[in-house]
Amino acid sequence: MFIGDWLSMGASFLCAIHCVFLPVFFSTLPLWGIEIIENMWLEVATIMVTAIIGSWAIWRGYKNFHRSKLIIALFGLGFLLMLIANIHIFHSLEHVLKLAGAVLITFAHIKNWKKSHHCIVN
Repeated sequence: MFIGDWLSMGASFLCAIHCVFLPVFFSTLPLWGIEIIENMWLEVATIMVTAIIGSWAIWRGYKNFHRSKLIIALFGLGFLLMLIANIHIFHSLEHVLKLAGAVLITFAHIKNWKKSHHCIVN
């Protein structure tokens, strides 16, 4: 597996944890004046790290090995869902959209790895 795929899957996993599980575990932090859950900069940084590392890994697999547009579409749709989830008019769907986006991004990386690995082995 390429290092970019590992980093991208890890970033997607951390994003899913941040988006879904942090609100559950840290819902009491505002009582002490700590605002990590609604921190806009943490949201932007998480999405940008996922986008930059993920795009690099997906593009590398596409360009050098498999040429699967489906993988690029899965990654793009996942990233789009993550961006849409941060628009405040979709607040009631935020967690669902972020989880769906993270799942699509992770699935794209798994497909990217499998197709890239298959091309190397054969």
